Amino acid sequence: MRLLFLFYLVLFVSCYNESNEENFNSNDNNHQKLNLLESNYYVSNLKKGDSLLSGYYNGLINRKIYSDNINQSISFFKKSLIYASQKDSVIPLNKLGECYLIINDYEKAVIFLEKSILIDKTNYNSHLLLANAFSGNSNKLKSINILLTLIDIDTIDIDDRVECNLLLGHMHAESFDKQCLVYYDNVLDLEKNNVRSLYGKGLFYQNMQEYSSAVDMYHEIKKYDPFNINANFNLGFIFMELKDYNIAINYFSDVIVENNDYYKAFFARGICYEKKGDIFNAEKDYRTALNIFPQYQEARSRLDKILEDNLKYN
Repeated sequence: MRLLFLFYLVLFVSCYNESNEENFNSNDNNHQKLNLLESNYYVSNLKKGDSLLSGYYNGLINRKIYSDNINQSISFFKKSLIYASQKDSVIPLNKLGECYLIINDYEKAVIFLEKSILIDKTNYNSHLLLANAFSGNSNKLKSINILLTLIDIDTIDIDDRVECNLLLGHMHAESFDKQCLVYYDNVLDLEKNNVRSLYGKGLFYQNMQEYSSAVDMYHEIKKYDPFNINANFNLGFIFMELKDYNIAINYFSDVIVENNDYYKAFFARGICYEKKGDIFNAEKDYRTALNIFPQYQEARSRLDKILEDNLKYN
């Protein structure tokens, strides 16, 4: 009888253990399936948000409605955060910071980027984005401190080093501080054909009315990008300031060939024609500028003035 009891006891314990093991394995499988599902949601939302964001950078999105697309990206990145592990949350947090930078909501950008840095202090991109946010938020001292710290790190890659120096250059240039040239030259030491650095230098010289140096910078840009709209427009503006209207007209015309919706180029060329006494072409350019941008008051005032003068002298 005792042997029979022991047999049933062993059988019961064995069945109980097998049952527990099956339940444990079942729970473990369900947990793995849940993790996989969450991972898929995370990746899916990240890709959806990133596709809209890359569309903005690649110029595939109409700039007049870009904020709608960025807001959709924000929605997807926030969803990806729900399913992200702490380690994986750095990417969507940075993306959210980037999105808020684009729509100039610097306070929200700072919130998400500071959260990202708390998780991973070694992610230099987070610090760089945060420096941009502080710069946009008129907290330039914090921005400069972050950038100077990054530059001193030996392991920072060239692209991030370039971005740090560019932002430092831009901030000093906004204050009309010649220290900006040091940072722009740092970029050119790393990438001699960096158009953004050459343009920063050119614009600084132009604002300081050092026109000869500005022209040199814009022509340097044209070596690498012959049809650069910004360089051509600014060259036109400089020669208009120097009252060399024929050369200015040529540069503004180059801009218009590249972008026939650039109403400011039509307006500026119209001024040059007016200064030359070519009222017919001046009127034509002012009207074109207004057709593109009907609220352009400067063009409206110029057009009304030459039409009034025409009536006066007829």
